Amino acid sequence: MVPLIMTLKVVFLLARSDEIGGAHIHVKDMAKYVLAIGGKAVVVAGGNGVFADLIRANGIKYISISSLGRKISIFSDFLALLRLNKVLRGLKCDLVSAHSAKAGLLVRLLAITPGFPPVIFTAHGWSFAFGVPMVQRLFSLNLERLLALFSRKIVTVCNSDKLLALSQGVARPSTIKVIHNGMPSLPLRDKQSRHHQRSSSVRIVTIARYEKQKDHDTLLRALARIPERHWQMTLLGGGPGLESVKSLALSLGIHKNLEVLGRCSDVVPYLDSADIFVLSSHWEGFPRSILEAMRSSLPVVATDVGGVSESVIDNYNGFCVAPCDADALAAALRKLLVSPELREIMGERSRDLFEAKFTFSRMAAATWDLYHNVLRA
Repeated sequence: MVPLIMTLKVVFLLARSDEIGGAHIHVKDMAKYVLAIGGKAVVVAGGNGVFADLIRANGIKYISISSLGRKISIFSDFLALLRLNKVLRGLKCDLVSAHSAKAGLLVRLLAITPGFPPVIFTAHGWSFAFGVPMVQRLFSLNLERLLALFSRKIVTVCNSDKLLALSQGVARPSTIKVIHNGMPSLPLRDKQSRHHQRSSSVRIVTIARYEKQKDHDTLLRALARIPERHWQMTLLGGGPGLESVKSLALSLGIHKNLEVLGRCSDVVPYLDSADIFVLSSHWEGFPRSILEAMRSSLPVVATDVGGVSESVIDNYNGFCVAPCDADALAAALRKLLVSPELREIMGERSRDLFEAKFTFSRMAAATWDLYHNVLRA
């Protein structure tokens, strides 16, 4: 018997808690939503890192699986599988919402067994996306083709990821549901006070982990190609490559224009004080950081990968450029740097697009409907 919609018990599953990325924020927001409308929500993840602290601080039950992690380890993954089976069956939940490739792998293996709750897997960008190293792509693709057989539904966070999955034979069209990322609305910025805060420099900001995927090298080389130096760049993010970014900036002679920061728990003040947002990734799913920038009325310059063009409409609210092309990235940034009017027009369009298509209320309602439809089926 399908439980009443308002009393659903949903377990959200992630592989790791030592970082806070887009999938982590998605899970936190959805768990809060489930609780707010009278349901029950539990978050399960590997370890007791910063994400665990965030979940507990928001009044959400958190369970740690110490053997669960991102890297593949036959021994640890087997222990995690046994522990997950015991925990998830003990929670007696109505469904499991899995996020990240490793979490999706383990829980869908368990879904083969009798009496296990239905599993919905959300792909926050595929591990077989173009730009991912070839060996990893082939391994991930064949694995996802197998695991799709044990998924009640697969959610992709953009149309591009659904089309990629279908083109690679991962699953049938009826199995895959597109629900665009969304985030809570914030009040519009006071333009007058923002103008008063500005210096003569144009402020650029990016939010991206310091790792190969985010391609900070191309971003810095693009900035070095801009002859004018009337800009200041703030880089926010965690990850192992922070010192390497600083070193490259120094060698390019642009270090005095850069503010290279680590992980930030509240990016809104940085976005609200910026003029341009940029993201220069090798590959993406549907970046939440771009939506955050649009919410803050920023024009966006980003590489045309994954579902980026579903939020950044070229020459409308920003510019999409080819990945690894420092010249094209520099040219797009310069168009905005030299024109306050263009920045303002494109920034207003970003905010309008956000309100029309990418609010959290839209995403949450579509996700909740999917939960109910899966259980009814």
